[in-house]
Amino acid sequence: MITKKKHFQYYYNKPVIVLSSIACFNAIDLFFSTFSLLPQVMLIGQASRGDSRASRSFLLPRSEIVVRLSSMASFRTSGKIFDGQGVEMDIAWEHKPTDLIYKGDYVLKQAMEMIYAINNNVELSQNP
Repeated sequence: MITKKKHFQYYYNKPVIVLSSIACFNAIDLFFSTFSLLPQVMLIGQASRGDSRASRSFLLPRSEIVVRLSSMASFRTSGKIFDGQGVEMDIAWEHKPTDLIYKGDYVLKQAMEMIYAINNNVELSQNP
């Protein structure tokens, strides 16, 4: 239920499930990190990539090794860096191979079952 508080602020007190995949990066890291602090929010899926896209690649001339360095550092409120680490999920569910050929969406299906169970006070079956 959304309730209006003074000074035109809104408060939502129902469970919220946010889905993620390995394709999530950059600004979504900040979104996940911020929303993970809210008690009613659950992050589900694969951890974000933790790629700020502010990195630059350099070729070391003698070894011909390519080194990628970040030109910007983004940190979570805990002090952990985003780059290369991303944001962990509360429940880590991997996509199934059939998801890649548009034969379903395993993570979405599991999340919908979880929402149904939460809303109907039903105990969830054991998740893989």
